[in-house]
Amino acid sequence: MRSVSLLALLAVVVSASGAIGDVAVDVVPTAAAKPAGEPTVAPSCEAREEPLVVAVFVKPPEGSGISTAVFELSYDAEKLAIPGHRNDESVKERFDGFPQGAISAVNDMDGAMKVVVTGTKALPRRKPLFTIRFDVCAGAKQASAADLTCKVGSCVAMTTPVDGCTCRVEPAEAEKEEAAPPAPAENGSADAAD
Repeated sequence: MRSVSLLALLAVVVSASGAIGDVAVDVVPTAAAKPAGEPTVAPSCEAREEPLVVAVFVKPPEGSGISTAVFELSYDAEKLAIPGHRNDESVKERFDGFPQGAISAVNDMDGAMKVVVTGTKALPRRKPLFTIRFDVCAGAKQASAADLTCKVGSCVAMTTPVDGCTCRVEPAEAEKEEAAPPAPAENGSADAAD
């Protein structure tokens, strides 16, 4: 039964129907995007050479280990772009780093997106759940992680809904710097103890 409800949740994201049972899961688009459900035409975006790579983190309430989260992200479609629409393969290729064994679904609506991440154990809370690689449009002013907004539409601890989950978006490069391996000891060998 649990796998059936999980598949239904993922189907909502892929189809963008906007509801999970009686619970509405609407993405609040930026001013540059059209409301969810309306056909969207991506603004023309000639991509700069350097993409913007961001990391998305979830923060559940203290003491709760969530296994599923529905993220609602908004971005300025005049500055940032992901080639393709909805759950095209070209959209999926822009997402990386999901936890091992997790199931994910993405739905990009050119300015707004939904992402569902679910697993059989608690999702990590101190490291990113995933990264997204955006094209930065050539005519746009400086783009950064601050150009994205993130909220958690819903989160679940195995089968129990959890209130109070939040999320944040940060530059992915900062995470890579923090995760750098320790420098070798002065004698040329790395420290054996972790």
